[in-house]
Amino acid sequence: MNITFVGNYGGANYGDEVVLAGILKCLENLNIQRKNITVFTSNTRYTVKWHKVNAIFFTHIFNRKFYKLNPAYIWYALKNTNLIIIGGGTLLEDKNPQALVHYLTLFLLGKLLHKRIVLFAIGVENLRTSINKEIVRRVCNLADAIYVRDKNSALLLQSLRVINSINLTVDPATTIICKEQESIDDSLKKEESNSDQFNLGISIRECPWNPQFTKNAQQLITYIIQKIIEEKKKTVVSFFCSETDYRVVHRMLPILNERKIPYRIIYAPLHAPLTIARLISKMDLIISMRLHPIITATINSIPCIGLAYMDKVENYCKEENVPYILLDKVRLHELEKYVKHFTQGTWLNKGKSRTEKDKQLKDNLKECLKSKEIKLPKLTDLISLFALMIASSVIALIKLLRMAR
Repeated sequence: MNITFVGNYGGANYGDEVVLAGILKCLENLNIQRKNITVFTSNTRYTVKWHKVNAIFFTHIFNRKFYKLNPAYIWYALKNTNLIIIGGGTLLEDKNPQALVHYLTLFLLGKLLHKRIVLFAIGVENLRTSINKEIVRRVCNLADAIYVRDKNSALLLQSLRVINSINLTVDPATTIICKEQESIDDSLKKEESNSDQFNLGISIRECPWNPQFTKNAQQLITYIIQKIIEEKKKTVVSFFCSETDYRVVHRMLPILNERKIPYRIIYAPLHAPLTIARLISKMDLIISMRLHPIITATINSIPCIGLAYMDKVENYCKEENVPYILLDKVRLHELEKYVKHFTQGTWLNKGKSRTEKDKQLKDNLKECLKSKEIKLPKLTDLISLFALMIASSVIALIKLLRMAR
């Protein structure tokens, strides 16, 4: 069986890559060989090197490398696949202006070719415009199967009047337990943490749609690093950076340099996702805006605190009993309280047991592979969906131009 993956893959974001790694691990257990898997990615070299799959270059229309797209390769790959999997990750959201159209363009092409398409392990955020709500509703009703990774995503789809069956699965990143991993790659050796020091892991990101969230997170993290160092004298701070995170981290470095606080920057695109996961599992405490460092920490029993910039972070932390802080304002007292629990040895929230999660993910993937049912939409349905996506693209372009100012 030939399988094609659509998502935000390409090494720029640790979360997307560890999700793909988790799915591929389960597919291998189901006897699907990687040579039969094709991934649409913004970085084919990274994807082939670390995931050992076929790769087709694909990016959104606002990317400066959009001119590199090869329509013939894309068409051929979709035409010769048996199953298209869109996911995992928070793909159905419109805070990032280009997100919906980027992921769903291949959905539209796949349906034109009468392919079976599954939305798998996806997250859904509150959509802000009526056009995008209608796009998601129509796409979900045309999909051959839907698997969401949390209950809130299921409720949001139900509120949009999605009539398709909505199944609950788990985030594929929960399959990556680092204790099971032996040596991963050579870069791990030089980045390995020293057990004699206190290792504090930080993941902070840019929020173009709400810059105040980023500023609040910077203030919280800068403050708490100093507090932790007062308690744990021999501390090293590790910043886990995806492609767009470095600028935020760079603005925090002068304070660390001034106070002579040792730090290192671990840049995700330079490492395999399992390497990053292994490094996170060596931390003593993780404070993260991004979701997947929190997931990796939780499943490896590493204490962590979530900084909730989107619903997905808040929802996961609630479900897994992980302490979190909303970023609508600077909540220094809350963060200090959580860190105090940790430094005093009264930390209790390490997440729920994941005993059944591997089995659930594997069973859900097995269902996707087993079923042959394909919904064949009317041409008028696809044309109207295409028109809505064009309208959404125009709105997204206007938003991006406003952000650029």
